[in-house]
Amino acid sequence: MITVERILSLCAQHHMTAVEYCDRMGFSKSVVTGWKAGKSKPTADVIRKTAELFDVSTDYLMGLSDDPHSHKKPIDMQYLEKLREIPTMHFHLLKGIEGLDLSDRDVDFIVKMARAYKISTEEDKLDNNGRK
Repeated sequence: MITVERILSLCAQHHMTAVEYCDRMGFSKSVVTGWKAGKSKPTADVIRKTAELFDVSTDYLMGLSDDPHSHKKPIDMQYLEKLREIPTMHFHLLKGIEGLDLSDRDVDFIVKMARAYKISTEEDKLDNNGRK
């Protein structure tokens, strides 16, 4: 029941009623009523979406951590400076740094764009005979 207690506590902290929470999550209030009565439990998908809604970790919601922000790791500035020296083509290494929180799809898109940029800038350097 820790998960349900924490969800309801987060609702209160954010001045949100159970009905408003249910509306935001896309289900009826009877779902929360079932949780309170112990007839059902929040699904993994509900826990994930709730964590996103309140910007807390899923570990916190499930009682695995008492730190609601355990999903936010402090930035190691020395490490960040070293990463900035890496060529653009290795942008995927920056995933999660500086609060970017990129998905694998985002990283793939950025790498494709970087490749296209590199090709176009190399072509711009060539003269009409195809020489640099």
